[in-house]
Amino acid sequence: MTTTAVQEHAPDAAIYNLASSGQGAALSLFAKVAARLVQYAELRDGHIVLDVATGSGAAAIAAGRAVAPSGKVVAIDVAQGMIAQVESNVRAAHRSNVEVKEGRAMQIEFSDNTFDEVICSSAIFVLPDVPGALKEWMRVAKPGGQVAFTTYRESIFQPLSGLFEKRIRNYGVALPTARPFSWQSLSEPQKCRELLKNAGLMGISVMVEQTGYNLRRADDWWELLWNTGFRDYLGALSRRKLEQFRSEHLEEVNALKTASGIWLDVPVIFAFGQKPS
Repeated sequence: MTTTAVQEHAPDAAIYNLASSGQGAALSLFAKVAARLVQYAELRDGHIVLDVATGSGAAAIAAGRAVAPSGKVVAIDVAQGMIAQVESNVRAAHRSNVEVKEGRAMQIEFSDNTFDEVICSSAIFVLPDVPGALKEWMRVAKPGGQVAFTTYRESIFQPLSGLFEKRIRNYGVALPTARPFSWQSLSEPQKCRELLKNAGLMGISVMVEQTGYNLRRADDWWELLWNTGFRDYLGALSRRKLEQFRSEHLEEVNALKTASGIWLDVPVIFAFGQKPS
């Protein structure tokens, strides 16, 4: 999940295609977070919504249900390889009120004061200029409209991600010394609050919710690694070393298993702000 959203001009932008199209554990995790964001945003029938960095389209589909029958959702993403997949997901969900378009989170091709709501699920922390993005999102929101996003606390995936980081470093893969994972750049509720305030938003609300759950087996953790931005680091290993790494890492992860399974810690930060009327 390290890169679960569009990194426009960032070094590992291509990984977004993997993160967004993840299967099983990865897909269900991000879909759950997206659904909660839409629920807390209190979207209503008739609202016009922009879903920024839509990824798999989970937030857009949930929003489409919430604003039906007369509302509309526009879902944008810069990853060209994802657009067809998102359109397929939208059709499968029978959401004719969701339009999918290629578009950048930092340069939105819509006029000022267009949307009742601008949402971004599991994506903001990989953008190159978060303050600039929030100002752009506020620009296209209507007066009194809401801007909402999700990010994650520092402890997400611990201790599993800590085991991963230590072992992948031992294999000679270079990770940044500080904050090697993208979500760590925006993992404090107070920082989210300050960003919203500095963007000029009002009525700010920031909350944290634990959405973690127990994985049935260590292979579920590997599935999440392989279908999210963690794969960027795994891609640095040769086939032989990858197989060895997988065996060693899953053995240490499996050692954490209890009668309930392997705990996957997912503390989500939900942040909301309102554009001045």
